[in-house]
Amino acid sequence: MTSGIETEQNDTGTADSSNNGTGSAQEEPQSAANISYALPQPSIKPILIFLACLVVVVAAGLTFMSVTSSSVNQSAVNAKLPFKTIPGNSFLIPIIQNDEPPNNVMGSLAFPLDTTITNKKVGTVNQYDANLVLTTKNISPGKLFSILSIVLKSYKWKIISDQVQNSNDLLIGSIAGNDGFFWTVGFTVPIVQNSNSANSTRYKMSLFQQSDGG
Repeated sequence: MTSGIETEQNDTGTADSSNNGTGSAQEEPQSAANISYALPQPSIKPILIFLACLVVVVAAGLTFMSVTSSSVNQSAVNAKLPFKTIPGNSFLIPIIQNDEPPNNVMGSLAFPLDTTITNKKVGTVNQYDANLVLTTKNISPGKLFSILSIVLKSYKWKIISDQVQNSNDLLIGSIAGNDGFFWTVGFTVPIVQNSNSANSTRYKMSLFQQSDGG
C-alpha cells in the first residue's frame, strides 16, 4: 500500500516538473527597440544628370565668353591700320535690319576710302544674310585684297579661306557676335582689274549669321 502511494506521488511530481519545463521554453517577444528597419536610400542619379547638364552649359558659356572677350578695341585698331579706312559700323548702316548685324560685328570691319555700295540684297527670313557689290576707287585688286586681309586679321577674325578661286581672290572670316551667334564675312575680289573702269575695283561681299551659333 505504501509503496503504491509513493509511486503515484512521484509520478505526479514528474508531471509537474514537465509542465514547468514546457513553460520555460517559450520565447519572450522582442521589443521594438531591438528591431531594425532597412530604409530605402534616395537615388543620386537625377542629381548626377543635373550636374552633368550644368557643367555642359557652363563650359559652353565660358567658351563663347572667351571668344567674344578676345575682340579688340575697334577704335585703336582702326587708328593703327597702315591706310585710311571707313569704319564698318557707319559704312554698313544701309544693311541693318532688325538690329542685325550686331555692333561688334560691323565695328570689326573697315573699308578703304572712296568705297561705295553699288548694290545690296538683305534677307532675314531664317537667318540674316546680306550680299553686296562694292566699288573702291583708285586701288588695284591686289592692293584691295591685301587691305581687306589686314583688316580682318587686325580685328581678330578667324580666317577660314585666303586663296585664289575661279580667277578671284577669296577671303572668308568668322567672328563671334554679341547676339549669341557666330558671323561669317566673305570677299570675292577679281584678280584682273575691271576693264570698264580702270580707276576702280568692283568686288562682292557677303555677311551672314551662322545658323548653328558656332
